[in-house]
Amino acid sequence: MRDAAPQKLSAPEGSFRVQCRERRAAVRYLSTMEASYHPVAVPTVGPSCPARIWDISLCGVGLIVGRRYEPGTLLAVVPEYLPQSLYPCLEAKVLHLSPHADGLWLAGCEFPTPLTEEQLAVLIS
Repeated sequence: MRDAAPQKLSAPEGSFRVQCRERRAAVRYLSTMEASYHPVAVPTVGPSCPARIWDISLCGVGLIVGRRYEPGTLLAVVPEYLPQSLYPCLEAKVLHLSPHADGLWLAGCEFPTPLTEEQLAVLIS
């Protein structure tokens, strides 16, 4: 299910142009979008694992996942609405994990290649 109006999290004005290496350098948008994912190192045979996108920015994504991953793990993420320019998936590197409700994990991930403003706009619309 998509949000009617994405909620913008606080960040400095004009932050779209800042370096993504700085933590929370880009505006993050809350989301309830469903997604699927799998570790890139594990070829998919059958369905991928379900996930929920917690928040997303030009530089990364917060994913609610069912298992713990080590920092540095590369994930192939497929949001329910994926812009054609990002097909077949978003690659996201796990930077940190924290426990979430119901035994799930919040994986803070960085995109190796930041999204464009146009790609982000499609994902949050």
